[in-house]
Amino acid sequence: MKLVKCLLRKFLRTQRDIRKTASKKILLSDELIYGLVKSDIEDINSMKLIDLIKDSVLVERLNPTKKSIIEAIIKGDLSSVNINYICKSFKIFELKDEFIESLDDEDKLKELEGENLNKDFMEYVLNSSNIKTDTKVSLIETKINNHSDVIILKQYISSVLEITNLASVPEGEFLKS
Repeated sequence: MKLVKCLLRKFLRTQRDIRKTASKKILLSDELIYGLVKSDIEDINSMKLIDLIKDSVLVERLNPTKKSIIEAIIKGDLSSVNINYICKSFKIFELKDEFIESLDDEDKLKELEGENLNKDFMEYVLNSSNIKTDTKVSLIETKINNHSDVIILKQYISSVLEITNLASVPEGEFLKS
């Protein structure tokens, strides 16, 4: 622990010196940065390190206890890789509300497809009072277009108060008028 803190202090000092002189250049691998961020360093220092990652930061490579860092990533530009990872591990993901809110704010919620719309994710979103009905209906429509099981679709429809009565319509009756 002390070694990690010492290395981090040295690194941050070196980075400051580099910015001042602009003649030196030290490159840290993403692997080393993720390793330092996973350690017990303070979140403010972790954020400084994360800013050095070349590509988008991968939530799956962070320690789940680093909630403030994960929340900052969620509120930032959430990559499709991170969206896929969070949706797949939605059941155990702890920042569900922040994730759903971010997707909804960025109009990415309606765009989700396939395996990202798993049972845990769908049930959570459909039962959320913070999500608009048209968004919920759009997600159910995606599941219908993916030929999901009728019983599951009825459960999803029943979850949305505004359309719950559609779940009781017998199969094949939708087309009759």
